[in-house]
Amino acid sequence: MKKSVFLVLALLILMLLPAAAEAPEIIELKMTIDSAQVFLNGEAQTLDAAPVIRDGVAMLPVRFVAECLGADVTWDDAKKTALIVSEETEIKIVVGALVAFVNGEAKVLDTPVFIKYARTYLPVRFIAEALGAEADWNSETSTVVITKTVEAPLRAPEVGVYYETDFSDDSVLEDFTAYRGEWAVRNGRLYLDSMADGVASDSSAFLLFNRPDAALLENYMIDVDMYNIQTQGGVLMRCDYSRANAENLNAFYGYMYFVSYTGDKGAIGYGNEFGTWGGNLVVSAPEFKPGMDLHLNIIVYGDRFYCTYTDLDTGKVLLSLTKSDDTWSSGTFGFRLCGEKDGLINFNRVYFDNLKVTVIDESALPTNREPEEHFENGLTDVLFIGNIYTYAYDIPDKVKKICADQGIQIQVHEIMNGSSLRKHYDSFQNDLDALQIKLELADIVIFQDYAGVIENSYEYCMLLMSYFDKEEVDFYFYPYINRAAPYYTYDGFQDMDIEIIRSADLYHNVLLKYQLPYVEHEVEHQNPLLAFLIADMIAAQVFDIDPAEVDWSSIDSWLSGLSKTEKAEFRAAVDEKIEAYKTEAFPYS
Repeated sequence: MKKSVFLVLALLILMLLPAAAEAPEIIELKMTIDSAQVFLNGEAQTLDAAPVIRDGVAMLPVRFVAECLGADVTWDDAKKTALIVSEETEIKIVVGALVAFVNGEAKVLDTPVFIKYARTYLPVRFIAEALGAEADWNSETSTVVITKTVEAPLRAPEVGVYYETDFSDDSVLEDFTAYRGEWAVRNGRLYLDSMADGVASDSSAFLLFNRPDAALLENYMIDVDMYNIQTQGGVLMRCDYSRANAENLNAFYGYMYFVSYTGDKGAIGYGNEFGTWGGNLVVSAPEFKPGMDLHLNIIVYGDRFYCTYTDLDTGKVLLSLTKSDDTWSSGTFGFRLCGEKDGLINFNRVYFDNLKVTVIDESALPTNREPEEHFENGLTDVLFIGNIYTYAYDIPDKVKKICADQGIQIQVHEIMNGSSLRKHYDSFQNDLDALQIKLELADIVIFQDYAGVIENSYEYCMLLMSYFDKEEVDFYFYPYINRAAPYYTYDGFQDMDIEIIRSADLYHNVLLKYQLPYVEHEVEHQNPLLAFLIADMIAAQVFDIDPAEVDWSSIDSWLSGLSKTEKAEFRAAVDEKIEAYKTEAFPYS
């Protein structure tokens, strides 16, 4: 891939712009024996109790020294005990004792604690070192100098470019921690070299930005290029609360996005906190295939994030997603690859380039996208709720392709398992939080049920429809057919705001006549022919596509047993019935 002039120039200079950090504070305390005048960072002060020498040991007043070094002192007069507390240290001393306790550990003193001038005294070296300082004694001047370096507290990075690299130098890896897998920088790109291990059934590797102030990132934007996608798992950007560790082998925390390619199609989406996959917004994306070059732009602002996926070769925006979720409100970022062990060889064909992280203010937010849980690309979101009689040979994806061929762009989503609508209703009751995102997205909902339970399908359609509170959701239903099922009536649906896609009727009125194979396996799952015909019916009824305009080339091989005349007759019969079913009103004949 060709890089811009700016990136070519960036090969000469590694642009690595860390967040500006405050210089550490130096505390210097200078005291002279028997002198009440002391100097704190060069500024003179007067004490009411001067340092003294006892038993050849320089002794300092506890309260003043401790407070100068950032500790608090409390005094228990009844017990003649002082407690000195800093962020890291707790010191307990007792007047007259030769032992002090530092964080519970006994320390022998050079000389016992004593009181003079109503002030408690401790050996200079003990008090200094216990509070993380150094003491320097000058015997000629009887002067002690105590110094302590106090690291400035971490501060959230300021607005502007926080971090940028084109991976032209392998030293950039020092800014990341590889919790799993071996990562490498070469040829101006970031690669995963190896992620094989014997721990998990699926192997994963992740590389996390390791600067301490990254945990304080908030209101920021990430841009990164991802090249040559060929993976059986996923490619993910992470944003979390720095909770990853070596024991957390899969790092299931806050997936900001993922792009994956598994077999014959890809997917894009995000995972919510702790990687609850049922809460993902996943979009079937057949166009995400090996060889693609993507640019990913992610904006995190408050409890909102925005993701945009762009094809670098064409400049086409493939998807824009907006979501409100505080999982990503702050934290670090990085890369994660995962997949089945058998597919690990593919991962060396995935690499990253041109990473840029920018801290932003509100002016950088997209002006044409509101923070709502919806795709902001003008597409209709179609949710399929069914079982294997929908997802075998991917009926939703076939509907999407038929629509695309006719100039209608949609996004398809799925809630699928091996169950009836009754079981789906149980899942809605028990796992509503995990499903909520897809429910809120849906513009169109298409239910599918087992053939043998058609008599109560309408009841569960009605119950499931109650979970959709978005205005203007259109509902459809179709039953799966098999040879043992009777011809259906749909009386239970007559008073519902739902339309019937009459797949069973197509079988009985057309398929039986031509005796074409339409199922496979002993359980009679649909074969590609039947999957295509059902998709054809759905596209015609839901999107008013003329069935005669649909491309049948993908099922030519399944019609090879028919003569040319029979094939034309079969096509005409299917198109006629589909068109008739679009307009025929209750009661169906």
